[in-house]
Amino acid sequence: MGKGMWASAWWRPSSRRMPSGHDGRSPAVPYAPHVCGNTKAILADMVATGADALELDYKTDVRVAHDLMKDSTVFIGNLDPSSVVALGTPALVEAKSRELIALFGDTRRFILNAGCAIPATAPDANIRAIVHAARSW
Repeated sequence: MGKGMWASAWWRPSSRRMPSGHDGRSPAVPYAPHVCGNTKAILADMVATGADALELDYKTDVRVAHDLMKDSTVFIGNLDPSSVVALGTPALVEAKSRELIALFGDTRRFILNAGCAIPATAPDANIRAIVHAARSW
């Protein structure tokens, strides 16, 4: 999604109304939109919506996301769902998971996950590798 599309009337106004329990939304229900692709150009705008969390694609620069989000918004992601989670080895999955955990180790605003849906074809061993990396941190 490009910056022009993000700023368009169909997305941004509704995003601004939904977060943080405003406009009748229950504060007990977290708001965590997912956006596919490299979100660098729109990341600051996404954070400004007040969303509780952002689930970001593996194409997003995690260092930029970390710096923008660590004090305000939970980062969900962003392992490459195809080449790492579905097609990688358990060792690769665990190594990539540990890289993300180390980067976000200075904030509690992090949920380790794939940078999109976890493919149904992902081997069980790779899912266990994600869990192992998270639990052993």
